[in-house]
Amino acid sequence: MTISSWVHPLACIRNSAIVGISWCVLSAVARSAESQTQTAPPATAQTVTYSLAGDFTYTDNRTNNTWSYRLDDSANHPPTFPLLTSTNRDANAVWGSDFPTPPMMWCEATGYWGIGKNVTGKELFSTRNGTKWAPGEVLLHPKGGDSPSGLVIGWTAPGSMVIDVRYAFGLASTGSNGIGLRITKRTGRVDTDVVALGNIGNSLTNDLTGIAVAQGDQLFFRVDPCGDPSGDIVRAGIIVKGTPMAARTIATRPNGGTIAAGCDFTFSVTATGTQVLQWRKDGKPIAGATDTSYRISDVKITDAGTYSVVIDSVPGLDAILNVTPMPRKPVLERFSSPVPRQVFSETLAEQEKELKTNPLMRRFAESRKKLAADPYRPAYHYVSPESSMNDPNALVFWQGRWHLFFIAMPPDEFPNPADILQRWHRTSVGHAVSDDLVHWQDLPYAINPGPESACYSGSMLVEMERVVAFYPGMGAGQMVAVSKDPLLLNWEKRGPVNTELGDSCIWKEGDTYYGLTGQKIDYLPNRWWPQMNLWASKDLVTWQGLGGFIEDPKTPLTARRDDGACPNFQPIGDKHILSFFSHSNGGQYFLGDYNEKSHKFKPYEHGRFNHGTVAPGGVHAPRTAADGNGGVLNILNFNHGKPSDDWDQIMSLTQRLTLGPDKLIRIDPVAAVASLRGDHQHVGETVIPANEEMVLQAIKGNTMELEVEIDPEMSHWVQLNVLRSPNAEEQTSITFYNYDKKLSFWYDTRGVVCLDGTLSSTLPDVWVRPPERAEMERGGETLKLRVFIDRSVVEVFANGKQYLAMRVYPGRKDSVGVALRAQGQKAVLKSLDAWQMKSIWPPG
Repeated sequence: MTISSWVHPLACIRNSAIVGISWCVLSAVARSAESQTQTAPPATAQTVTYSLAGDFTYTDNRTNNTWSYRLDDSANHPPTFPLLTSTNRDANAVWGSDFPTPPMMWCEATGYWGIGKNVTGKELFSTRNGTKWAPGEVLLHPKGGDSPSGLVIGWTAPGSMVIDVRYAFGLASTGSNGIGLRITKRTGRVDTDVVALGNIGNSLTNDLTGIAVAQGDQLFFRVDPCGDPSGDIVRAGIIVKGTPMAARTIATRPNGGTIAAGCDFTFSVTATGTQVLQWRKDGKPIAGATDTSYRISDVKITDAGTYSVVIDSVPGLDAILNVTPMPRKPVLERFSSPVPRQVFSETLAEQEKELKTNPLMRRFAESRKKLAADPYRPAYHYVSPESSMNDPNALVFWQGRWHLFFIAMPPDEFPNPADILQRWHRTSVGHAVSDDLVHWQDLPYAINPGPESACYSGSMLVEMERVVAFYPGMGAGQMVAVSKDPLLLNWEKRGPVNTELGDSCIWKEGDTYYGLTGQKIDYLPNRWWPQMNLWASKDLVTWQGLGGFIEDPKTPLTARRDDGACPNFQPIGDKHILSFFSHSNGGQYFLGDYNEKSHKFKPYEHGRFNHGTVAPGGVHAPRTAADGNGGVLNILNFNHGKPSDDWDQIMSLTQRLTLGPDKLIRIDPVAAVASLRGDHQHVGETVIPANEEMVLQAIKGNTMELEVEIDPEMSHWVQLNVLRSPNAEEQTSITFYNYDKKLSFWYDTRGVVCLDGTLSSTLPDVWVRPPERAEMERGGETLKLRVFIDRSVVEVFANGKQYLAMRVYPGRKDSVGVALRAQGQKAVLKSLDAWQMKSIWPPG
């Protein structure tokens, strides 16, 4: 059973013996109404406070104690609520936990229900079921089985008084049916339900005010697991404040407070004999409400108001009833993942400390050491610490750091390396963090399957107080998840929601969230254009469909069979960019204009990060983020071209996209890539002779950056060869076809830059990618290339206008050379700088 952290929703609830629970001032309106009568008791001097956590004891559990711990026996009328009798079993025995110092439990001799308090003075954590147990906190485990069943916390009034109650319960298991809660007041042998809620969702904090009790009267807080036969671990906090009853008029003030919509709530007063009663709401009589109690079933927001009762024509005091929205029910984990999970603290210092001992972090470090020996595993491109990976899901800036999320394939789902392809159907969301978008630190998996069978490609939105994820949950529906902590380690799932299922992105305009889901639109059999559908929501729960997002989806800009997977929408300069992924032709983008009134996007330009099919060895799904300066950051993943049982895909370098004066894309690596530069060599201006290869004997390596400037002059083409073996048995070529000059009177042809891996490998198990070819008009400039070589990947940025990349797998250890060639006529190398690039991973 996986345990999630519980945070109380009320700002006034802060540090006490029970984590997150303390007393705060109750309804000011109710207090002011009480002060209008002279018969109200003095406010503070005689008030006594009773706390479940503060008064909890392991030495005594009797019916006449202020607090008692019991079993629910709802089959009896009235129930007897038998006492739990034993404290000789600890929490590990009762719950199957592995706390290093397990607290004792009030429980029975057998079974897994019980209640206990952490008196160890330190936080406890169970890696077996993920339970975090704070010092002084009370946890309970209701009895499993059909609802109602469970545990009961009893409070017995030590005297006649008017009490105010704050109670807080929280679900600690994300894979559960929820918590049922019923509060019953017992006077003598008469039971009256005060509050009943079939499912309080993940957590609930409510107030009850003005309850009149006599000595010996009892309140029973009855917690059940909503029919879950395995029960649930629940956090519990109750504080009762009692003021001695000084006058009868106090008894004519009904109980009020703050409750959740969906509850059953009962107002009651003490009255005897044949008195005539009439209940009122907001000063108006309630038809038929003439008994000592008035019950509202399935409370609505509109039931909030001021309630009072008139007894024998004498008006009583007012009570205020506040109603909060229906608590959100827990999401059932039908496909619960075996990946280890931990609930982390809410401060950065505590999280960093916890990461040092986190089992996944240790596992990742060992895996990186093991896989580092693979000659094709990159040194300075991010790659999953274990197993395979796929699309980037989000690139977000949160509390001073960049966070990368991606589709990950934990080996826990299918441990046999031969089953690596099966892991594609049980994906999680991987996570890494960086200060500069270059050096990355692994973090535990952020989101694992549970309600969904797999987490596929979505995106995230950063708000002031939280980060919101919007992604397709396979087998469940479109999902929303929220995180607020410093390193985005704890995620709370919300969903599935009512949008269509699809690769997605999310943004916000004013108070409205917008989500895109990627689709396609057919125009002929086996022919389609990319399409994205737009959805809008005020609360992330209920979404309204707004139809197709692209103003004219039948755009001629894309190729046939291009679908709109992995959509991502960002402002760029005074335009917008809509990036997407085609399962046929890889990563692409539209530039266009966005109408904020019609919520339609009209493209005027189409571009590619992939210049050919997506596989083998091509770039995959672009994922963008605003850089804060009018530009857009972009990162993609690469498909592999060589099978592996341990890992395959990698991430690109992070790119910065901007608009040029012509309103077309400019593309460069982020500036921080220069921080990886190590040993440097420079070649000054040199003539490249026609029709012969010029080998640069001093420039060698397979983890390098090359910055090259060439004047092609009148050559037919110029070529830069990298990862070259001494006799060119293997090499990867970057060729510029120099068509900028007018070739004939009847046509003009733009220059073409081509990345060619045809001869990149002699290995028998490598699938070589066809050449990448992109038009590039120099406009009178020299040819300027930035080339990044990292063992099995080559990325090329040409004149800041085109990007070409592919996976390559040289089979020879001596394929590390660099050479230049000009064909037809000479060219001039203006300069070449080469840097050996440092690894982004710690040594070892």
